[in-house]
Amino acid sequence: MIHDRIAFFSKTTLAPALLITFGAASVAATLPAGVQLAAKQEMLRNNGSEPDTLGPARAESVPANNVICELFGGLTASDSTGKIVSGVAESWKQTDATTWVFKLRQNAKWSQGDAVSADDFVYALRRFVDPKTASEYASSFGVFLVNGKEIAAGKMPPSELGVKALDKTTLEKFGKD
Repeated sequence: MIHDRIAFFSKTTLAPALLITFGAASVAATLPAGVQLAAKQEMLRNNGSEPDTLGPARAESVPANNVICELFGGLTASDSTGKIVSGVAESWKQTDATTWVFKLRQNAKWSQGDAVSADDFVYALRRFVDPKTASEYASSFGVFLVNGKEIAAGKMPPSELGVKALDKTTLEKFGKD
């Protein structure tokens, strides 16, 4: 969950990760009744090599993406059976053939305590396809959003991307036919 993420990241650093994929493969464990966890929770994991970046919009390597998937939460996630479950979004619905509306959890917080907003997701997506960010995957990812490929190619401004905040906790995403 967002409030459990590494505290030294700022909104500007975290926001690009929120929608790089619409779901991260994170699953929380369900503890049996009466189980008491140790006060210090720590995980050590062999990542093969150091990540080239922790910037989600710039990550290219497997080691970088392994760490990014552990640090950041998406709108949705998948459980241990592969079923799509809530992430930062508590609900979502398809309103027509290419449009999805995501309602964010009211209690979604950044590590420093600020509320996560739909504008944070808009920022993340626009930054990802913005040619100034120089993401290697912007043109590939951009095909899923209206004007994404054109923005990645520098033919349109990022403000024309097919995503908008309807209010503080509601995100609307426009796809392509």
